Amino acid sequence: MNSFKIKFLATATLLIGFVSTLSAQKPYYLIYDWGTGKNVKPVNVEEGQFTHKNKRVVDYKYDDEGNLHQYYLKHATIQLNNDDAIESFNKIYIPLGANDKLLRARARVIKPDGNIIPLDSSKIYTSVDEETEASYTYFAFEGIEKGSIVDYLYVIDEAPNYNGTLITMQTEFPQRNVSYDIIAPDNLIFEFKSYNGLPDIQKDTIDTLVNHWYVRLDSVPALHKEDLAPYNTLLMQFIYQLEANTATGNYDITSYASAAKNYYAAVYENLGKKEKSALKKLLKQAGASSKKTAEENILALENYLKTKINVIDINIPELSDITIILEKKYASTFGILKLYANAFKMLDIKREIAFTCDRFRLKFDPEFESYIFLKEVLLYFPDLDKYMIPSDIGYRLGFIPYEYTHNHGLFLKEVSVGDLHTAVAKIRWIKALPYNATYDNFNLEVTFTEDMDAINVAMHKEIGGYSAQPYQPYLDLIKEEDKKELYTQLIEFIGDNIEVKDYTVKNDHSSDFPVHPFIIDANVYAEEFINKAGPKYLFKVGNLIGPQLEMYEDKERKLPIEAQFNHSYLRKIVVNIPEGYTVKNLEKLNINQQYSEDGEVQMQFVSTYKMEGNKLIIEINEFYNRIDIPLELIETYRKIINAAADFNKVVLVLEKK
Repeated sequence: MNSFKIKFLATATLLIGFVSTLSAQKPYYLIYDWGTGKNVKPVNVEEGQFTHKNKRVVDYKYDDEGNLHQYYLKHATIQLNNDDAIESFNKIYIPLGANDKLLRARARVIKPDGNIIPLDSSKIYTSVDEETEASYTYFAFEGIEKGSIVDYLYVIDEAPNYNGTLITMQTEFPQRNVSYDIIAPDNLIFEFKSYNGLPDIQKDTIDTLVNHWYVRLDSVPALHKEDLAPYNTLLMQFIYQLEANTATGNYDITSYASAAKNYYAAVYENLGKKEKSALKKLLKQAGASSKKTAEENILALENYLKTKINVIDINIPELSDITIILEKKYASTFGILKLYANAFKMLDIKREIAFTCDRFRLKFDPEFESYIFLKEVLLYFPDLDKYMIPSDIGYRLGFIPYEYTHNHGLFLKEVSVGDLHTAVAKIRWIKALPYNATYDNFNLEVTFTEDMDAINVAMHKEIGGYSAQPYQPYLDLIKEEDKKELYTQLIEFIGDNIEVKDYTVKNDHSSDFPVHPFIIDANVYAEEFINKAGPKYLFKVGNLIGPQLEMYEDKERKLPIEAQFNHSYLRKIVVNIPEGYTVKNLEKLNINQQYSEDGEVQMQFVSTYKMEGNKLIIEINEFYNRIDIPLELIETYRKIINAAADFNKVVLVLEKK
């Protein structure tokens, strides 16, 4: 959230005005020599690519006006051993921001026979994306063959980043000669933290003219991707950030305590009469009042604003002005937070601002204060124990993007001492919602046609929570023909070759999420579920629950699993057995796979059946109330997942009595 960084702390002001006496030294990024390339020899490995060198350097320098620059050097030497690797390295993009300058760019191809082919400068291209209008600079390699080595180097003069940077040292391919260096003027002090087995960052104690930190690894093993694993968070990596500027006397720069005070002031203070008047008018238009409960008022305001205001991630001061937001119907991410927070304050609703990050990209470390964890902003209502995300129209109170749950967050709690109002910062856990908050339930009643060559199915389906989130909040914005296509897809979960006779829907408005489940009732006709085998009929009852995920793996799993969210399925299937017929192999419908911890079931797939007259009643209760699946539970989790897939394969035999 870019606006967050601007509002949080104007750290740049801590740096401007101090010119290092070392600025006249020849910068490292200019004197670095990438060598002749003749000593790089192909290695015999099974992987599609192999990195011979991965060198990165960040060199901070002041210019003559005292402005801090960040010079980023990258030198990579990568062997390509198959067609996929060659395809991925036909173009190598140079990550240039809008105001960045490319200072050096060199590339060459080292052939398997040792012949070195320099890349002509004419093969460095810049193109513009027609849709986003973003420009891209890239090396374009030609004539690469299996076993070739691409060797490239570039240096960028870019905007300095010192509020927290995540550096990944590991990939899905093996590497050697991996290093990362940070060079800074002697007045700038950085701090570091390593993760996932990466050694601590070292400080160069010999060169005292500059501050120089580094990590160097002779080899880094590959970490191969596996389904459902939080891959990015498991890689060897480290975070670095500026902690002090000794020239200006600023220390503990990334303090959460200071951040809380500054951000609170930016959100709540200096609200003028016009903004307060506009807020009162807004509350009346949204239907919020003192006669309603806090939850009713939050939902009323949220449903109103999320259909009226467009949120854009651009730092324009006007889009943080409440009067302009309500007039122009546009807000920045900071502006919409300010609007909601002050409206709720006017309604006397207790609220806290909370910051967190995407747990599939980065785990919030409660023991290391860094702005890098403060990527997304939420509002938390302690009296309700519920969250909302102001900037995303696809969510409502009680539901935020699942990647921001099951992670720590920084909470800013309002405190008052006399006439002084400010905020204190505290790190707390953001719980994932329980399994029964997200569901995809259905009741099916099956009747065979008279000639036993097809079935008619009466369906009642209820979907809620994260299962409904991809579409229910947007239904008011969707065209009627697109709605029909969506509803048909939801009905056809049992099979593609079915005929939908009719259907009705309920709770198909954005304001229904997540208060009411999306409901669809339908009648369908299908031939694919029954086959004749001599005098018997084979009824593919298992297919009625739709395709299921399977986890039948031959190789040993190396990485843990992390679920997106807890969820559940309740299914009831009533089969009307035709007169004169009986059903064999009913015992296959009894499946029981569970995992309990501390006396509480956390995951299960349980299916049972009973006969009532000519009605076969099947009930299935499947749920997952655990996000983290460590390696020691993988086999248990696999059995539960596969139990659903096993039910999917159940075929009942009907024969005459």
